[in-house]
Formats: sequence, C-alpha cells, structure tokens
Amino acid sequence: MDGREVEAPTLGAVVPGTDPGRPQEAVVLASYYDAISPVPARAPGADQACGVAVWLELARRLLEDPPARTVVLVTAPGHFQALAGMRDFVDLLRRQADGEAPTTALQKRLAPLRIGAVLCLDLSSGGAAIALQQAGTPY
Repeated sequence: MDGREVEAPTLGAVVPGTDPGRPQEAVVLASYYDAISPVPARAPGADQACGVAVWLELARRLLEDPPARTVVLVTAPGHFQALAGMRDFVDLLRRQADGEAPTTALQKRLAPLRIGAVLCLDLSSGGAAIALQQAGTPY
C-alpha cells in the first residue's frame, strides 16, 4: 500500500455562550480525526473515528441548545504523531497568554476568551466502560 504526504489542518469553531455574566469564560472540547494501524491495508479508522463522531454530535447539539459558557470546538490531526495538532493548538493558546498579538482569524476569535478547561475525546469501540482520565500533561 503506497502512502502520500498530505497537509491536515486543525479545525475549530466557537459556540458562543448564552450567559451574559460569563462572556469570556470558555471550555475547549477537542478530538482527533486521524487514524493509524500497524497493518496499513487494514486501517479503516473506525475505532479512532469514535471520538470525532461524538465531537460532531456534541457540536450539533450545542448549536441547537447553546450552553451558558462558550465552547471552543477543536479537532486536530497528528494524534499518533505525539499529539502534533493539539500541541500546535495549545502552543497557540500559550503564545496568546504570553501577550503575543493575534494574527489569524482563530487567534482573534479566541483572544477575549479565558479557557477554563480542555476536554479531549479519545474514545474506543472496544468496550462499554466510560472513564474520565487525567494522564498527565503531554503539552
């Protein structure tokens, strides 16, 4: 099976919160959309697609019924390259917190927000159990 190099962007959207007393409070809801397999010919990506499938459904529901706090939706590539896409996104947030002036549309949209939490969906179809896990700080 031949491979090819492609550029995969990090995708983002902002669902504004409805509470006028919390206009700058935000939560990031993240997933990844790439897949990997030790056997390239057998890499349908179905298991890895669980997280982004739930992320898309949550995005739909948040748009139908906006939450009190703003939700930043991010899905990134590079999960299996040491979280490359999310590392880039967190680096963008860090540079902004350090006072770097926003230059992209995403940076400008995120500039007034205070990110209180980053929740990453890393789901599997391999079992029925659900767990909240803090594995450390890979960023």
